[in-house]
Amino acid sequence: MMYDTITPTIKFWIDQHIIHCEIYSGFGKINSESEIEKIFINEISTISEGKFLPILINLREVNDSSSIRIFKLLSRNTKLNSLVLSKTFLVKSYSLKGLLLIYNFTSNLIVPNTVFNDYDLAIADCTEVFKNFNGKKKKKTTVQIEDSRFWIEDGILFCHFKNKDANYKLDTAKVEIFIKTVTKLCNGKAMPFLIDARDSRGTFSSEAATLFAKSPKLVNLRISEAFLLNSIGIKLLITSYKRIYDPITPYAVFSNINAAKQYCIESKNKYYGIS
Repeated sequence: MMYDTITPTIKFWIDQHIIHCEIYSGFGKINSESEIEKIFINEISTISEGKFLPILINLREVNDSSSIRIFKLLSRNTKLNSLVLSKTFLVKSYSLKGLLLIYNFTSNLIVPNTVFNDYDLAIADCTEVFKNFNGKKKKKTTVQIEDSRFWIEDGILFCHFKNKDANYKLDTAKVEIFIKTVTKLCNGKAMPFLIDARDSRGTFSSEAATLFAKSPKLVNLRISEAFLLNSIGIKLLITSYKRIYDPITPYAVFSNINAAKQYCIESKNKYYGIS
């Protein structure tokens, strides 16, 4: 696939499942950091069409100071991280490569950065990332805890709760297990939660509700909540829970899973500033 967009000092295109970005002399000097971020987010969102691909950023045409500035901005940019599989930077010298690698070494990143001064090695790195991702994608990780299941798909955390016992009461011990599972699956990346409670009955203790709503780990990971329901009783329970324990996190209630997914996608895009 070949698709490209061009501005006077930067060019984006896709070839062989890699987003290519070539930056020309003067780009870093005439663009503010907010403008650089906006250009990358808008262009990548447009040409990738929602697909997660590695990006190869060619800095060989810009001077060292501009390369360092651009690298520092893009290497830790959370909005860019939400759009790509990995970031590979191509530079013109061993010394600059070494300097950027030292800076990169101090970062603890979910979306990796690599630095090369050899084009073929940079391409090989991107290709390997894409192959590994697609190999793993076929093996979706689903965590089963008794009758509850958790998994991530399309940047959404799915939680399917199943319980037929009307007398069941969720307690803090079980919530702690859920929190640990969600934290591991999300791996530090905030995302919307789609909670399918169509096969669930029962209630929860006040302590369990408070823990689920106020846990710092979940607060940092939870962009929004889409509740998938099919009974008035559970809908009233969820409405009460949100009103009393968690009035802050945006949420909506659905009976259709496609509508719930769309809500999650829209809330994720809004959170990461993707138009």
